[in-house]
Amino acid sequence: MSRIRSSQYLSVFLSFLMVLSVFTVLPGKAKADTPPTLPNSGFEQVSGGKPLNWSVMSGTVTSSTYTVHSAVYSVQLTDNSSTASVGLRSQKISVTPGKDYEASVYSYNAQGSSSLYLEFWDANNTLILFPTATNNTLNQWKQLGISQTAPTGAVYASLRVYSGLGNIGTSYFDDADFQELVKDPNTPLRNGGMESTIDGMPRYWDSIFGGNITSSLEQKRSGDRSVKIVDTSASAGIGVRSQKMPVSVGVKYKAEVFAYDESGASTIFLEFWDANNTNLTNVIAGSTSQNEWKPIRAVGAAPVGAAYATIRLYLGATNIGTTYFDDAKFGEASPDPSPNLNNGRFELLDNGKPSQWRGVDGVAGIWRDGL
Repeated sequence: MSRIRSSQYLSVFLSFLMVLSVFTVLPGKAKADTPPTLPNSGFEQVSGGKPLNWSVMSGTVTSSTYTVHSAVYSVQLTDNSSTASVGLRSQKISVTPGKDYEASVYSYNAQGSSSLYLEFWDANNTLILFPTATNNTLNQWKQLGISQTAPTGAVYASLRVYSGLGNIGTSYFDDADFQELVKDPNTPLRNGGMESTIDGMPRYWDSIFGGNITSSLEQKRSGDRSVKIVDTSASAGIGVRSQKMPVSVGVKYKAEVFAYDESGASTIFLEFWDANNTNLTNVIAGSTSQNEWKPIRAVGAAPVGAAYATIRLYLGATNIGTTYFDDAKFGEASPDPSPNLNNGRFELLDNGKPSQWRGVDGVAGIWRDGL
C-alpha cells in the first residue's frame, strides 16, 4: 500500500516539474535580442485590395499582379498629380539608438520615379530622421537601399515607399526588407573587400559626383569582386566613399586600398569630419601604375575636433581612365620608431649588420626589399 502511495506521490511530483519547466524562462533566453521583423515585407498578404500591415498615407495604392519581383503580388502606386504625393508606410519597428539598420525594397517605374524612406521616430511619435533613396530608371526592377545609425531618441523605425511632389507616374514595389547591421568587431570599415553588393554597387559605399561606378567581376585582387570606376571626363572627378568610422583626436590612422589602373591614375583620400559633418582635412595618396595591383596608403592624425573618418576612392577631376579598387582597410597606424632609439629603422649598417645593435642568439642579417 505504501509502495503504491509512494508511486502516486512520485508521479504527481514529476508532473509538477514538467508543468513548471513549461513556464520557466531560462535567464539567458529572456535577455536575448529579437531581430527586427518587417511584417508583410513581400506584400503577399492582401486585404481589401491593399497590402496588410501597411498604411496608405495618401493617393492611389493597390496590390497588383501586373509586374512582380518575386511571388504573386507587388504594390502599385499611381501618381497622377505633380502637386500631390502618393505614399505607403509600414508598421513601426522597435530600434535602439546607436545601432545600425538597413532598409531596402525593389521598385519598378512604368513612368516617373520612385523613392524609399527609412523613417526614425521618437517616443512622442515625432519623425526625427528620414534618409531616402530614389530610383529614376524605367521598365526594370532596381533595388533601393539605405543604411543608417538610429539617432539619439529613436524608438521606432518605419519604411515609406513613395511618389513625391512634382512626380507623375506609376511605380511598383516588392520585396522590402529591414534588418539590424551587426558590425565586425575586428574592423570599423564595412565591406572593404567589395564582396557585398546592392543594386550593382558595393554595399556601404556611396557614389559621389555620379558617373560610371559598378561592382565588377572583371578584375579582383581577392575574393570575387572589386569596384570599377570609369572616368570619361577631364573636368569632373568620380568616386565612392565609405561609411563614417569613429576616430579619436591626435591618434594616427591609416587608410589603404589596392588599385588596378587600366588607364589614368587613382587616388585614396583619408577624410576627417567633425560631429556636424564638416570636412576638416584630407590626407591624399595616389598611384599611376598600370595593369597591376598596387597598394595606396594615406596616413594622418585625426585633427582637433575630428569625430569621424571616411575613405574616398577617387579618380580626379583632370583624370580620364578606368580603375578597379579592392581590399580597402582602415585602422590605427603603427607608431613611428622612437627618436631615442638609435638606428630604429635599421638603415645604418656595420659589416652587413645593423649598426648599434648587438646579436644575442642565432644568425642576424639585413633584408633588402626586392632581393
